[in-house]
Amino acid sequence: MRREDELKLGESQFSQLKNQFRGHVLSQASPPSRRVERIGRRIARVSEQDDYDWEFVVFERAEPNAFCLPGGKIGVFTGMLDLADTDDELAAVLAHEVGHAVARHSAEQVSRMFLLIPVRLLMAFILDTYVLNDILVNLFILLPSSRRNEMEADYIGLRLMTKACYDPHGSPAIFTKLGEYAKRNPMKIPEYLSTHPADDRRITTLEGLLPEVLEEYETQCSPSVRRFSRMSAFSL
Repeated sequence: MRREDELKLGESQFSQLKNQFRGHVLSQASPPSRRVERIGRRIARVSEQDDYDWEFVVFERAEPNAFCLPGGKIGVFTGMLDLADTDDELAAVLAHEVGHAVARHSAEQVSRMFLLIPVRLLMAFILDTYVLNDILVNLFILLPSSRRNEMEADYIGLRLMTKACYDPHGSPAIFTKLGEYAKRNPMKIPEYLSTHPADDRRITTLEGLLPEVLEEYETQCSPSVRRFSRMSAFSL
């Protein structure tokens, strides 16, 4: 997908989404929106995606979730804000979503769907059933690819939040909280049937990457900047 088409697609999809949930979109002047905007813009500045029209919107929904549409259109649910007590934890969430935008995962997904059309047709002809065809394509192609994208966004996000001088410890911390939330959720599904990697795997991977970014954080980010990041969570 061409970059200009990706930007137009993201703009169109995000406008439709905001219109669909217009009664649940928080005002940009609200404290939660201002917090997300402040942290999100700081991370977006270090992403070096100057042609993106970054937009950060908060939706009133209880589940802890966030998403990214093409071209830097990012949505955050209030349930995620309730879970992310510190700015470092919220920065990890937003940096992960910015990571998706930087890696152009949405455009990659659209292109993959087009490339899979002849594969689906061939498999349907061989298997003589579209149902089994879709199950196999999802199980062996789409879901593993989605999980790889999530792990890549975790890594890019960790680098971005560090570059923006947020404490990278916030990344495994928020995923630990999300894992605890998932354990309280009876609808938890196995990793191989999920679009996301298992929480324990993500936490272990992120903790293993911390030494790689902590030196940059400690040498490039002055104590005053780190202190401001911690204090800003209480001053919107």
